[in-house]
Amino acid sequence: MADNISMIARMARVYIGLGFIYFLIGTVLLALNLANYVNINRDMIFILDLYGFVTMLIFGLSYVFEPGLSHSTYANYRVVEVEIVAMNIAIILIFLSGSVLL
Repeated sequence: MADNISMIARMARVYIGLGFIYFLIGTVLLALNLANYVNINRDMIFILDLYGFVTMLIFGLSYVFEPGLSHSTYANYRVVEVEIVAMNIAIILIFLSGSVLL
């Protein structure tokens, strides 16, 4: 049980770390866009920040707080790994599809 708790805590840190990476990428892209170095639709940059930063933090923090508040067991960490990969693929595809098509 303790091993499962440490894996879920590690996954929560991965979510939060990825969220801040998306925030940094979005901030750099916005600064480059405002300086006219890159031509990316600003809406897509804000979508990247919303889905990449905010959603990743919400998911990551939910794995920290939810089991303690609801007195339930932790989720299976293999499911969390698949969720992280699927969410990253979705965020990148949304950003690329909006940037290329718009």
